Amino acid sequence: MSTITITLDDADMRRAFSTLRQRFSNTTHIMDEIGEILLGSTQERFKTGIGPDGIAWVSLKRESRKPLVKGGTLRDQISTRAGDGWVEIHAAANYARFHQEGTQGPYDIRPKDKKAVKVPGVGARKKVTHPGIPARPFMGISDDDRKQIAAFLQRLVQEI
Repeated sequence: MSTITITLDDADMRRAFSTLRQRFSNTTHIMDEIGEILLGSTQERFKTGIGPDGIAWVSLKRESRKPLVKGGTLRDQISTRAGDGWVEIHAAANYARFHQEGTQGPYDIRPKDKKAVKVPGVGARKKVTHPGIPARPFMGISDDDRKQIAAFLQRLVQEI
């Protein structure tokens, strides 16, 4: 499991949230809703293959499918938690950070419990050098997320 922290520091949202804080003693339910907005857009990225920065993910070299969707485990293990004044989006897969941030060039894979690593189509090897993984950010706050969150907060402010 890895944790990636992304902080949203937007003056308009801070003002709206400050107004809401004056009205509500606990903002957990508001943060839950913001978490749902972020969860929805994060899961949508697995369909579009476009990161929160608007940049398309690097395609796979040997396969025609979209990256990060082979079994759906990474996407399906993303969840949110919220509390008073905070929301967290979490990817439970232990390899999430490698896909989010990429790896620093090639790295060696060695067997943990056996004498060799089995490579499909090649056979057993004492070590395999992986070429590295390009960053394919799936978590983060896009411009559209900011707009949706701001609109949600504005609706709440207008209701009170």
